[in-house]
Amino acid sequence: MKKEDLLYVGGAVRPLDKILKTNACYEAGFLGSDFQQWAESENQKLRVYEQLHFLRTKHIREAARDSEETIGLSKGAKVRHDKKRQKIARIDKRLRVLKHPRGVKTELDSRKGHDSFESLYATTGRTSAAVLPLAHEKTTFTPESSPVSLHLQKRDWSGQHRAQIVTQPPAGSAPDANVGERFTEKLTKRSVSKIFESGAYVAQCHDGFTTFLTLTFSREQRMALFGAMAEAEGRPYTPIRFERDKGTLVHGKDGQYTLLPEKPFKVIKVLETTMGREVSRFLDGCKKMYQRGWETETGRKIEPHYKAKPTEFGPDRDKADFHYIWVAECPPSKDENGEIIGEPNPHIHLVMRWSVDKSVFADWAKRLEALWGQGMAHLEWIKQPKAASSYLIKALGYAAKGENADQGLIRGNRYNIARCSRAPAWETLATFEADNITAVIKELGYKLEQWKKPLQRSLSRINKMKAQTIKASGIAKKQDQPQAYLDKLQSRIIRLERAAKKVTQDMKQKEMHVSSTNRFSITFDGDKSRERLDSFLHWACGARGWSMELLGATGQYSEVLEREVYGTRHHIDLSDIREQAREQYQAQYEHFLERRAYWQSVLKEPVPNEPTEEEINYWQSVKSDYLEGRLAA
Repeated sequence: MKKEDLLYVGGAVRPLDKILKTNACYEAGFLGSDFQQWAESENQKLRVYEQLHFLRTKHIREAARDSEETIGLSKGAKVRHDKKRQKIARIDKRLRVLKHPRGVKTELDSRKGHDSFESLYATTGRTSAAVLPLAHEKTTFTPESSPVSLHLQKRDWSGQHRAQIVTQPPAGSAPDANVGERFTEKLTKRSVSKIFESGAYVAQCHDGFTTFLTLTFSREQRMALFGAMAEAEGRPYTPIRFERDKGTLVHGKDGQYTLLPEKPFKVIKVLETTMGREVSRFLDGCKKMYQRGWETETGRKIEPHYKAKPTEFGPDRDKADFHYIWVAECPPSKDENGEIIGEPNPHIHLVMRWSVDKSVFADWAKRLEALWGQGMAHLEWIKQPKAASSYLIKALGYAAKGENADQGLIRGNRYNIARCSRAPAWETLATFEADNITAVIKELGYKLEQWKKPLQRSLSRINKMKAQTIKASGIAKKQDQPQAYLDKLQSRIIRLERAAKKVTQDMKQKEMHVSSTNRFSITFDGDKSRERLDSFLHWACGARGWSMELLGATGQYSEVLEREVYGTRHHIDLSDIREQAREQYQAQYEHFLERRAYWQSVLKEPVPNEPTEEEINYWQSVKSDYLEGRLAA
């Protein structure tokens, strides 16, 4: 859009000097961005501006003429004002349509209104096994396995049971193999969940982590990490060595011969390393020191760590497991204003299950720092070992912030968990047909979220009050307020923390984890998690029409089904359980079908036409008569 066009369009309603003073939208490109994509030529843009200007001036003239006619008429003024309000809304809607560029898709902030659990009940056909033929082919082959199934799983160490949707991808859709160097910029959601699950597993089964370390790198090691460089005579350089490739011996028609490589010499950077390689070297030394024992500077011997190992002759000693989790980050160095200065700051956060007596702590810390040998090693005791995840959240703040934190680019592994510290995987007990179970899970997630809404609002208010109190306490300390006032603020912070903890416990009293945004899993906690999972499947079958077709069962679950149903080990038939569930929840299922049918009929109703001005005037007059008491009963 040119400045002449702006003056031409706006000159009809405002003086030119005022337009030149208030042209911020034109300078920012706002007036040009919408129309540049839509208009095809300069003449077409001018026609659009003329139409907009005509609609605006026509509306102003009609409003002025009607105002002269209706001034002083009480009833008429009410009716005509409502009429003008409807007309203004139509004009605004038309202007928005004209300004909207063609061919641009609208991105929704949330899909809850477009992807509700009601719509999922009609998509059960997607989970049935089938082969889709080409347009000119016909096939009668039907695969036996379903592409989507429901797995009932358990986890003994946490006492949890869950129903998990599992998809079986076709053999031809395998992902490509990973090749080349590995670079990552952040922890994935799956990595964060593995770290927290391992922390919960160690806290539950091994009394938790006891020590928190922060490992940093010296300048020489940072140069080796970033570019495999060294510094000599005041300038950096990269020491390298060459390795000759002699080729490959192959067999041909004329016998054996040597296939020469494209690059006969391979360049190897001598100092090239990664953060994962350095921390692995450090942990290897710590593990040997932990399992073999060590000696202090004063000559005191620290005994090695063992664990009991059952044998045919009784318990025997074996090397103890060394539990640890480490995560690396390399954020850029920033000043107080957030500007990036200098090189990145690589460091490693490490939690491990190893603590010593206070009398030898100084020697122990000095020994560990010597093992690291790359810079400073900061050690802290974890006061509550079973709550070690809070230390991880504090140190790895970006795990909670997600996209808002800059974790830095790292080559190689970004985190690692000891094999003995990894949480055992879920064990599958039985497999069912999926049918409409995804819609059932999403519906329960929506209901649970609605139940949590008041508690979440209460928790938000408590956290705001706590933040304000902490801020007031900091201001009071700077102003040297009396100690009694500071103690009062501190006691209020403690009360708010307890109130927030009470609300959080109330939110967890359902002992169920399900979300409307994740329709593939529902998890039950507590001592009665198995019974609650069975009750959920029973309700889904009776009240929501789930098929409950068993595809297979393993282990103890298979034995329970065989004993409770028919007592046979050859075939498990759940028809009796299905009939019992449908009889028990028949009323709920009929109400559910009636509600679905009602909303389907509402969805299929044609869109009503926009009322005419005569209809609007008539109903506005009826409304006015009713409000003023002139309408006969």
